[in-house]
Amino acid sequence: MITDVHDIAYPVAALVSSAALAYKLLDLRKAPDNPVLRSLCATLACAALGFVAATPAIYLPVSTALGLDNLGKLVVHGSLIAFSVCVQRMLIMWNDPPEIALPRARRRVIAGVVVLLAMVVLLTLAPVHDSTAEHFAETYATTPFIAEYLLLYVTAVGIGLAEIARLCWRFAKVAGRPWLVRGLHLTAVGAAITLGYCVTKGIYVACRNVDIRLDLLADSSSAFAAVGGALVSLGLVLPALGPRLSATARWFGHLRAYHQLFPLWLAVYEAMPDIALDPPKHPKIARWRLNRLHYRLYRLVIEIRDGRHALREHLVSDIADGARSLAANAGATGEQQQAAAEAAMLRAALTAVGQVTESASTDDLLEQQAPIGGSDHVGELAWFVQVARAFNHPPAEAAAPVPHRPLTAASKAMEKQR
Repeated sequence: MITDVHDIAYPVAALVSSAALAYKLLDLRKAPDNPVLRSLCATLACAALGFVAATPAIYLPVSTALGLDNLGKLVVHGSLIAFSVCVQRMLIMWNDPPEIALPRARRRVIAGVVVLLAMVVLLTLAPVHDSTAEHFAETYATTPFIAEYLLLYVTAVGIGLAEIARLCWRFAKVAGRPWLVRGLHLTAVGAAITLGYCVTKGIYVACRNVDIRLDLLADSSSAFAAVGGALVSLGLVLPALGPRLSATARWFGHLRAYHQLFPLWLAVYEAMPDIALDPPKHPKIARWRLNRLHYRLYRLVIEIRDGRHALREHLVSDIADGARSLAANAGATGEQQQAAAEAAMLRAALTAVGQVTESASTDDLLEQQAPIGGSDHVGELAWFVQVARAFNHPPAEAAAPVPHRPLTAASKAMEKQR
């Protein structure tokens, strides 16, 4: 079971931390003199090195080939000590004034160096250099100097992780930027989970030295380390990655809205081509042109609104009432009912385009008013998307031909002016 957890958990954590490092290295390439980016890349490099070196498929053959035996384990443990120190230093430098941050950061670096030197001495003195063990703690927990080595290691890392969680949670309260707050929270959660690795590993080693064997703790410690380490790595890059994720999500949202609006726009355009600022040569193919998507979506909303404005004298209230009733019977919300009514009126008015007489009764015409929706582009977009959905998928009764009022000569003249 331990082998299974090690073989899965550490490679996954190595992949996540390495991907985070690669992502930030791309930014560092654009700004090589940025001290924050350099510090962040060094921090992520420590995490990636630690988890890559801890992966059995890499650790065992490399240690054997180089003749390191169990000294190779110092690379794993030393990387995680360095990672803990780097994260603390980075958080302090980000958030404290220089006169306060520098002494605090220096103390943490010195403490990390002292711990590493002590670990080197203990591991060198321990009689564990005859072979390479796949599961170091499980194999040597009761060996002289190794219990002290492991307990010093998990204590130092645990104190660092607790400090990371505390600092991140405190700084998140005043961070301001949403993605920075999320990144700090994720880093704090990851540090707290990784702390479970230190606790379980420490209890396991202590119990082994009093003849109590708790293999379940040894098994679970790898999962705590991998999950927590991956979350910390993601939390560190989230403030930069998050806005790009939001921009990508907005682009896909705009793409979806564009495809939903296009059939309604096309129907309006085919009835009144003058609404288009930049008429496409092949209107039906224009739906699949995705360059300048935000601008195209903006134009669709404006041109649909202009078309609706040109048809405003021919939006029949009886048709709206019928569509609203059908939508209500189908369980639609109030706003969905309004959208269904608007879509039905537009469909009827577009069908009636071209039927011109000198006069027309206005008894059944809807009062001339602006369409329901927001007062800005975002509100109008949301409203017309709802109308387009109802326009694209009308109820069966609403889709049937309905009698339409003919357009008046005055209306035709207005359309010619457009």
